[in-house]
Amino acid sequence: LPTAFLFPFKGGGLVFLLCGAVFFGFQDFLDRYGGLFSIGLKVVYGGYLFSFMQKIIQTAAQGSEEPASWPDVAEFWQDIVQPFLQLLATGLVCFGPAVVIAVWLRVDLFAPGSNDPMKAAPFLAALLAGAAYFPMAVLAVAMFDRVFALSPTVIIPAIARVPLEYLTVLVIMAVILGIKAASQYAATLLAIPFLPTFLASSLGIYFLIVQTRLLG
Repeated sequence: LPTAFLFPFKGGGLVFLLCGAVFFGFQDFLDRYGGLFSIGLKVVYGGYLFSFMQKIIQTAAQGSEEPASWPDVAEFWQDIVQPFLQLLATGLVCFGPAVVIAVWLRVDLFAPGSNDPMKAAPFLAALLAGAAYFPMAVLAVAMFDRVFALSPTVIIPAIARVPLEYLTVLVIMAVILGIKAASQYAATLLAIPFLPTFLASSLGIYFLIVQTRLLG
């Protein structure tokens, strides 16, 4: 497990992290324009991000120690649009039920304290179940390169084979999310232009590599 936290710095990892922070920070800056441009940018961003995750997961699953690197983009549909649709389908399968329950029970996601506990409980249960399902779903889609891998007949037996290891990964990911949230909040307190975005992007890509390496 400790090697996963050192993996992003292997080879030319530090330069890679800095370039990645600039790339993703620039994406966040352009995303403020909104409209169709923003939607198209999200498709490119999401597709390339999942291709990047898929490459790390596959090399790790094969036992390779190859440093992280950007994936090649030869065909727009195959290398960008298809991975974006796979990532979108994974998110919908894992968190769609929680969203449906929230809408059906009229759970106010922006004011959690004002919700009826009897209504919030089913939503929270579905949200936690989706969060527990999500990492293995990402792993399955990345390895099979097919959306059918999201089936419970694939995911649940896979989790059952490695319950302790998977629980360990889930706990580590929860801690990482907490660290990311705290660091992003701390970065917003800095009054230097563009520095908070750059720091948040740097930590984001670092932890993304760590998490996908752990999954692989």
